[in-house]
Amino acid sequence: MSSPHTDRIRQTWLMAPMILAASLAAHAGSLDPSGPPAPTMKTIQEAEPRVPIHPSEIPKTISAPGSYYLTGNATGVSGADGITIDAPDVTLDLRGFTLTGVSGSGNGINITTNGVRATVHGGKVRAWGNRGIGQSDFAESVTVYDVTAQGNGSHGIHLRNGGTIRNCSAHDNGFITTSDGLACEDRCLVIGSLARANARFGINVTNESFVVMCSAVANGSGNYVFQTGSTGSTNR
Repeated sequence: MSSPHTDRIRQTWLMAPMILAASLAAHAGSLDPSGPPAPTMKTIQEAEPRVPIHPSEIPKTISAPGSYYLTGNATGVSGADGITIDAPDVTLDLRGFTLTGVSGSGNGINITTNGVRATVHGGKVRAWGNRGIGQSDFAESVTVYDVTAQGNGSHGIHLRNGGTIRNCSAHDNGFITTSDGLACEDRCLVIGSLARANARFGINVTNESFVVMCSAVANGSGNYVFQTGSTGSTNR
């Protein structure tokens, strides 16, 4: 038989959970939300603001710095370049799509004097009346990578003034015999790229440019030309 003291201890233990629950309820806030949950992550536009270029906008001139991307395959018009970069610090992502020229068209992508530090990557330029990608004499530090230039009327890709061509392919360019697959003038770098079956030279560089780990085959007048202090290494 239990004693009164033991009974009081047992009653205290039995009541402890109810006392604790009442205490927590008194101090806790309302469980009803004050409003809809707010987003906790940045949108894509906030994280990396980018401007779409729709095929219907071609020919298109980019006149402000920023990041742009192509939303689909696009075709040019006669008498005009496809996309003109006319501002500094522009990045153009082709997103795997193709810019296709027509008879009488200009450059697939044209980089003007203002287009310093432009970057173009990730797609194809084909069948343009002039160059696939070309730049003004005075634009500097342009980079082109992961681009294929095919069947353009003049050079496939032509950069100047500290430009870089990386992991690109140029083939079957040149409706005239003075056209090269990859042409780069004045302190340029051509790396890991392929030039095949172009009208004149596969890779033609001048003025202290450097070509490394490239491949050039079956070009009309020669695979490599190194002019005015330009050199190459590990090419085939």
